[in-house]
Amino acid sequence: MKYFVKLLLGTSMLIFVFVFFYVLFGGNSTTTSPIEERYEHVNESSKSNMISDTDKETGCQFDDGSHSATVNYYNPSTGKRSTYNLDVVVNDCEVTEIDFTNGGRLDESHINATKLDDNGDASITDDRGREFDVHIDN
Repeated sequence: MKYFVKLLLGTSMLIFVFVFFYVLFGGNSTTTSPIEERYEHVNESSKSNMISDTDKETGCQFDDGSHSATVNYYNPSTGKRSTYNLDVVVNDCEVTEIDFTNGGRLDESHINATKLDDNGDASITDDRGREFDVHIDN
């Protein structure tokens, strides 16, 4: 009888240990361990940060190409101020060219590419010291 009780207790203990490890390390494949959940959370967070960083870097709201713009002109040598409705060329969120209605233009030989802010504004000074405040019209 003692032998039977020992065998029964030993078998029960073995079954308990087996069930314990089975549940702990792979019993239900639909559940995740706290460690896996933590890494899933970190990975999802990292993905959203990567997306938002990418949007910040390349998410210019102004497409490349020609845009209508209001351009406030100022010549500090003469004191002349004028406002024009002109086309400007945008590449990679920078104004790279100002086109005048008479066919003239200021391009990379006269101005430096200038970054547009979120409002579509850029302040540009040409090679002769004239100032052009550009606002992309929506």
